[in-house]
Amino acid sequence: MTEEYDILHVKNLKVDFSTYGGTVQAVRNISFGINKGECLALVGESGCGKSVSAHSILRIVPEPPGQVSGEILFKGNDLTQLSEKQMLKIRGAEISMIFQDPMTYLNPTMRIGTQVTEIFKEHAPKRISGTELKRLCIDAFDMVGITDPEQRFRQYPYEFSGGMRQRALIAMALINKPSLIIADEPTTALDVTIQSQMLELMKTLQRETKTALILITHDLGVVAKMAHRVAIIYAGKIVETAPATDIYRNPRHPYTIGLLNSIPSVSKSSKEPLYSIKGTPPDLFNPPKGCGFAPRCEFAMDICDNYPPPDFQIDEGHHSACWLLHHQAPTNNLKTSVLSREGINP
Repeated sequence: MTEEYDILHVKNLKVDFSTYGGTVQAVRNISFGINKGECLALVGESGCGKSVSAHSILRIVPEPPGQVSGEILFKGNDLTQLSEKQMLKIRGAEISMIFQDPMTYLNPTMRIGTQVTEIFKEHAPKRISGTELKRLCIDAFDMVGITDPEQRFRQYPYEFSGGMRQRALIAMALINKPSLIIADEPTTALDVTIQSQMLELMKTLQRETKTALILITHDLGVVAKMAHRVAIIYAGKIVETAPATDIYRNPRHPYTIGLLNSIPSVSKSSKEPLYSIKGTPPDLFNPPKGCGFAPRCEFAMDICDNYPPPDFQIDEGHHSACWLLHHQAPTNNLKTSVLSREGINP
């Protein structure tokens, strides 16, 4: 792939973890990027390498045991070549992160207002008064829909509901007007109603601020609501990348199709069993030398077990790493046999 991106371009990223049991190949040579004002969703099941990839961008993977290689170009500068002191100027200012569980990442002994303003104060170009810091925090609270911001400024995390704590984390991420926000499963710990509110809030704020957003999730319903483009990750590799509409209308990798088929449908009988992908993910201590999904794929061929598939271009911006797309592959018609069987219209 030869695409160029104006905010972030990750090239050939690899992340290994050395353990007593061996080396875990958590991320295996992946490339992706994002442009200003765009939302890119990294999608896959637990353990596939989504969060590790995001942590690598911020350079918060502990080394050792982690070992990161590849290029992470942020506005043209390779973050892997920067010192820790240089990265401190980027984290929270140019690149912010919204973590999965807000209670874990908020200090229970500090007032919410202090925690939010601390982020701004750390990156402010000059000394700023306490009054001005409070005003900036209250403005950020207003932006993310926190009611009664004057009172909330003085409260502690335990006095906030789960949804309010998540809003506080979003305020912390936005207060320095970063170019890129990474949201790691930002709605997992919330109930369905609050999830919808958070997604609508993030979508509105992204549209208004033109901030690039990397959304890490396993929920394809969230992807449909938020993402412009999608990268499907399996066993540490990107297996399909496409505009969000193409992922739903024209999925071309068996794993992507399996994920889509796993979504419960109101059109199916309640007596029909829910679809699930058979088997388990591969052992990343010793990953397959061919396609990582081959042991679970009903269409796998001999070549799938022995050679990793290249990226095949399906359409502009749509690539899939599957040998079934090779012009010499048997014409088993993956789309017809799987999509029509599950009632999905390509």
